[in-house]
Amino acid sequence: MDLRIMSDVHLEFAPLNSLPELPTDKDGILILAGDICPYNSLHFLLIPFLMAMSLRFRKVLYVLGNHEFYGYGSLNLGYRKMRQLILDSKIKNVHLLQEQTLVMGTITFIGATLWTDFDKGNPGSMLLASQRMSDYSEILYHAPDDTSRRISPIDIYQIHQRSRRYVFQAVKKQRALGRKTVVIVHHGVSTLSINKRFAGDRINGSFVSDLSQEILDSQPDLIIHGHVHDPTDYTIGNTRVVANPRGYPGENKVWNQQLVLQI
Repeated sequence: MDLRIMSDVHLEFAPLNSLPELPTDKDGILILAGDICPYNSLHFLLIPFLMAMSLRFRKVLYVLGNHEFYGYGSLNLGYRKMRQLILDSKIKNVHLLQEQTLVMGTITFIGATLWTDFDKGNPGSMLLASQRMSDYSEILYHAPDDTSRRISPIDIYQIHQRSRRYVFQAVKKQRALGRKTVVIVHHGVSTLSINKRFAGDRINGSFVSDLSQEILDSQPDLIIHGHVHDPTDYTIGNTRVVANPRGYPGENKVWNQQLVLQI
C-alpha cells in the first residue's frame, strides 16, 4: 500500500496549488498529520482542499493538529464539529481519526492528535508552554454549562495521557491479530524528532514526548507525525518514524512534495 504523507501544510499562509500528481495517487492513501489550516479558515480553505484530495486519492486519513483549533476552536467540541463539517460536505473517503482505528485489509491505521506530556509532567515545562505557545491564547475549552475558558497545559497533559494509552493499546491489539500498524499523530513521539539547532531548548516539551519505551514495547510498523517543521526519518527498534512537514512559507526548503512510503 502506498502512503503519501504530509503535515503542517498551513494553508492560511499559502495555498497548495502545485502538489505534483503521482501515478500512485489513485490507489494510494494520503496521510495528513495535522496543521492543515486553523479553525477560522475551515470552510473556505480546508474543505476545498479535502475535496480536491479526495478526488485524487483512494482515501484521505487526517488527524487534527493544534492549529486546527486556532481562531477560538473548542478543544473538546472541535473533533465533533470537524466530523460534522466533513459529513455535511459529502466527502465520503476522508477519515478523521481521533483515538480511532481504521482497518484496511491487513493494515490498521491508528490516529490521534496526541499532544505532549511536557517533559513527563514537568511544571516548568508547563509554565513555559503557557507563556510561549499560542495554543493557550487561541484554543478554548467548553464546559457542560456552555461556559468557556482558555485551555491550560493541564488540559493538554490529561488528553495526552488518554490518547497515549489508546494508541499503544490499539497497536498491541492489532498486532496480536496479525495486522501491520501505522500510527498517525500530530505531535512528536521522541526527542530524535527535534532538529539539532533546537537541542536543549526548554520549549521542546511542547513539541515532542519521549515515547520510546512504549514504541519498543508495542513496535508499530510506522509512525507518522508532524508539528516539528523539520523532516525526520529514523527508527526506534523496528518502528520507522517519519515526518514530512511543509511548514511556514520559505521555512522548510527541503519539503518533499513527492514522498511516498510503502507499507
